[in-house]
Amino acid sequence: MTGDSALAQDLFQETVIRFWKGLPSFQGSSKLSTWLYRIAYRVCLDGLNTSAARNETDSLDERLETVGFEPEDEGASGGLLENRVAASDAILKGLERISPEWRAMVILFYWQGLSMEEIAQVSDRPVNTVKVYLHRARGALRKVLEEGGYPHDD
Repeated sequence: MTGDSALAQDLFQETVIRFWKGLPSFQGSSKLSTWLYRIAYRVCLDGLNTSAARNETDSLDERLETVGFEPEDEGASGGLLENRVAASDAILKGLERISPEWRAMVILFYWQGLSMEEIAQVSDRPVNTVKVYLHRARGALRKVLEEGGYPHDD
C-alpha cells in the first residue's frame, strides 16, 4: 500500500497496537480476520493521508519477494525473471499513482484474495461501491501503465 517499507512497518505496528487494544471490545459480529483487515485498512489510509511517502529504492531481494520469486525458481531464465520484476515494478509504481482507497481495494481483492463482500465490510462501503471502485481502479491503473509505456513493445 505504501511503496515505502519503513512506513509500512510503522503502519503495521500501529495496526497491531490498535488490534491488541481493541480486542476486548471485539463483539464477534464479523470474522476476526475481517475486523483485523478493517483496522489495517483504516490505519493505512490514515497513514497515507497524513504522511508524505518517501520514494526509497527497494533492494533486489525485496523486489523479488514482491513478484513471488521463490528459491525453487532459481532455474528460471534471466529474461523471465527480469520480465517478472519489470512487470511488478510497473504495477507497484502504477498503484502509487491511483487514489489510496482504490489501491486498497485492488490489494485486498487481488493480493489478499478477499471477496467483494469482505472488502465491503472492511471498507465500510456497500458491495456495489466496492465493485465500482475496483472497476475504476483497474481502468486508472491500466491508463497509468499505458502512459508509462508498459507493456513494452520489445
